[in-house]
Amino acid sequence: YSKVLPGEPCVNFDYLLEGLVDCLPQSSVRHISQVLWACGRVSIYNTNESAIVTYVKILIKELSGRISEVTVIDVVQSIWAASKVGVRPDDCSELRIIIAHAGLVSDCMSTREICTVVGSLARMRAREYDVIKRLTSRFKKACVPIPSPDEATSLIFSLGRLNMRD
Repeated sequence: YSKVLPGEPCVNFDYLLEGLVDCLPQSSVRHISQVLWACGRVSIYNTNESAIVTYVKILIKELSGRISEVTVIDVVQSIWAASKVGVRPDDCSELRIIIAHAGLVSDCMSTREICTVVGSLARMRAREYDVIKRLTSRFKKACVPIPSPDEATSLIFSLGRLNMRD
């Protein structure tokens, strides 16, 4: 369903999400984060946005309860998806747990993953400045690869949106 074309109905996606909610305790963390990613992709074309937002909040709540199992990829996909559907930390306190976890696992993130998380936080207008500083401070270390021009541009734009000049 992540390859739905503009104008195609997404009715089945809502139905699948409804069924998934019943299976959350048996679902792996990776499965949940991939469903979140799909929600972010489908939300671009789905007219039933409020249903998607509701399901994203439910999925984020489940992930936050299993935060010790959440990997870097899960964090990146979850934060990106939340930003795409318009879920913000102010609306969903469990999202703050995942954002805080992003700061804790930042040493394992690639430059692209850091830029994706910072860009997503900027899209949300999240005020998680400590996490953002921790993520971006990685670029000061010699062992971290230099971001590509696209990544650097994205990062600078995101920091500008957040009014962070440091």
